[in-house]
Amino acid sequence: MEERFVPRAERVQVQRIGKTQVAFILDLTNLSVNIDGFIYAVQQLLNLLVSLTPARREPGEKDYPDFCSKFKLRRNRTTRRGFDMLARPESIAQAECSVRLTNCLEVEGIATLLQAVLMTKAELCSLRNFGETTFAELQDKASRYSGLEELRWW
Repeated sequence: MEERFVPRAERVQVQRIGKTQVAFILDLTNLSVNIDGFIYAVQQLLNLLVSLTPARREPGEKDYPDFCSKFKLRRNRTTRRGFDMLARPESIAQAECSVRLTNCLEVEGIATLLQAVLMTKAELCSLRNFGETTFAELQDKASRYSGLEELRWW
């Protein structure tokens, strides 16, 4: 895109962001911005903000021992199958969780039941709209979906 020329700009502030030079013309009567540079600057700002927010990591193979020790489970095929069921990306939808539970988890970036199960009760209850009833539902859905009845006691 082309730059728009603004005659008689009283104050011009020029900044370099990466390879792009962004010119902000601060005359309030004739406000103009280099459009390409502005879009690039906004993208860089959004990338910076996204990088500052703590991302929840995906549960992986190394979480299996923690999972077993947290619930005092023996490591066997049944436990492993339950762990794998909870780690599936579609586990929240397949477990037929309520809209409230699903929304609470989605807002916090929790994509699987395993991510929720590995959190402490205090962490879960600190989520917005997540109370004792929602916590009890999560226990019930996670234990039924995984086939591990021991999950009810965390």
